[in-house]
Amino acid sequence: MRKILLLGFWAVSAVFSAQAGYIELKTLDWSPDGKWWLIVQRGDVYVISPGGEDLQRLTDEGDVIWARFAPDGEHFYYVAEEADRVVKRGSLSGGEPEVVLQEEGVDFSYAVPFRDGRRLLVICNKGGQADLWIYDLETAEFTRLTNTPWPEETPDVSPNGELIAFVGLWGESWDVFVLKVENRDISHLTEDLVFDWGPRFSPDGEWIAFESVRSGNSEIWVMRWNGEKLTFITHDPWRNAFPAWSPDMEKVAFGTRLDGETDWIIATEGTY
Repeated sequence: MRKILLLGFWAVSAVFSAQAGYIELKTLDWSPDGKWWLIVQRGDVYVISPGGEDLQRLTDEGDVIWARFAPDGEHFYYVAEEADRVVKRGSLSGGEPEVVLQEEGVDFSYAVPFRDGRRLLVICNKGGQADLWIYDLETAEFTRLTNTPWPEETPDVSPNGELIAFVGLWGESWDVFVLKVENRDISHLTEDLVFDWGPRFSPDGEWIAFESVRSGNSEIWVMRWNGEKLTFITHDPWRNAFPAWSPDMEKVAFGTRLDGETDWIIATEGTY
């Protein structure tokens, strides 16, 4: 993978700066048809076109911390802070959201749908500590994937459903790991002392984009799913986070901001 589109960052940044940016940006996702970005800002879920037009607010809760598109591109799953963190399912066309997962004393921190539309990958404390679980939407059964003594965050599922990428607090740093669903084997991909965060599989499942400070600044890096061919695709003094691939894999979108600022903008960078 090599970077050839050098102007994408500056072009998109200029468009979004004019709209005063996004406050408290927490997540970013790209719809399967390429028409929308799904974001969480100011505690709610929004969509906006990649061209920066038609911003629409989809929830009215004020406490949303995570959101991802469902495979159909019309629905989305999100996590909201209530008495306990709950998983809900909303629609781009509006209407009352559906509560998907809610258990007293259980916090669901993340929810990522498998491409088959039948399962959700979640991080929750059902077993007394935060671990990775699969929730079957048809049978309402849980399958535990990990039982680690260290925290796990920002999971993602490969397109074929066979691999799961996530970060874990290994020692003093957050590193990227990949788990094979079939045998629960875990590979430690970024064993270092720097901050790595938010891994995202490419649409073909061959690459992982993630945030890292290994160069001294917060940049978006890309590597093969097995940790090989590590390279950066951004190089600037801003914090770059929440990478999301375009469906055609030609671009990665990400949130970006200067240190100390509250406003984020959304930028894109070329990948091939």
